[in-house]
Amino acid sequence: MAKGWLADVHSHFGLSMRTQSLSLRDQLIKNRVSLISWSLGTDGFLLQRNASGAVITTRSAEPGEYFERFQRLTRMVHGRLKQEGLQVLLAPVGIDRALTGEIRVVLSTEGAYFLEGDPGRLKWAYQFGYRQNGLGHFANSELTDIRTDVPKWGGLSALGREVIGQRNELGMLIDLAHSTDQAVEQALDVSRAPMLWSHSTIIPRRSDYRSSGREIMAVSRATAQKLAAKGGVIGIWPSLVNYKSIADYGDGILSLIEDVGEDHLAFGTDMDGLGPFALFTNHYDDLRRMTDYLASRSVSDKTLEKIGIGNYARLPRAVLQPVKSEKS
Repeated sequence: MAKGWLADVHSHFGLSMRTQSLSLRDQLIKNRVSLISWSLGTDGFLLQRNASGAVITTRSAEPGEYFERFQRLTRMVHGRLKQEGLQVLLAPVGIDRALTGEIRVVLSTEGAYFLEGDPGRLKWAYQFGYRQNGLGHFANSELTDIRTDVPKWGGLSALGREVIGQRNELGMLIDLAHSTDQAVEQALDVSRAPMLWSHSTIIPRRSDYRSSGREIMAVSRATAQKLAAKGGVIGIWPSLVNYKSIADYGDGILSLIEDVGEDHLAFGTDMDGLGPFALFTNHYDDLRRMTDYLASRSVSDKTLEKIGIGNYARLPRAVLQPVKSEKS
């Protein structure tokens, strides 16, 4: 069995009605998960599934609605963190703590809808502990073309490029998940820091909004290799669209090592993001079981440490402002 500490680069566990009564802290302690990106999907109030199961937007947000909801969710999250006694990752020194088993929570968002055209709100998010942000999700984004809709920017918008630069200045990790391959490659040209693709898988060719199944959400091998070449990391998503079981997921990760190398893969569960029927990982016991499966395949301790926590830990260490104190 694998005994090292683990990280999850993208999770919603405890943020939905299904799991909010469960203790996130207990789940993490029990399964030796010491670093977790806890993500708010701030466009969630606009989303639902259609008859075919695809996620769609039901309407457009009203002016100010995204930011109001983001503030409300931020209050809720901070209350929950205080209740459970969990500490937010604010600076690289927190990574050292996480690697020795002290739990650190990376506050993050899917998309950046709370900006509503105002990049200055990044400083507000930073002051409230957010250190990881996406560019887009399922709702139409003013920063990036998203994978599930008709492109309108040809990749990134001018505002998207500006936001990437501001995140570099502040020390915020950029999550490229849900953006098109073209947008990812443009972001690689703009960003001065390594970036994350938090949850999906890697496929041989590019897909687009007309694709289906696993292809629509997956990054292409060529784009993933470019992301890796600039120090980035890809979180592999245990969605039932991608993998059917823990063994299938583990074997998939082993095959992807051949595509991008063992230094650029991580666990990105998206736990509780799309509901219990979308994933085969619905509690952190499952993440530990996936690591144990890799150990049973004679994966070395060194490789397990990289995929389990080390690769993801490298990103905030490189990106966050190097202050000595974790207090904020």
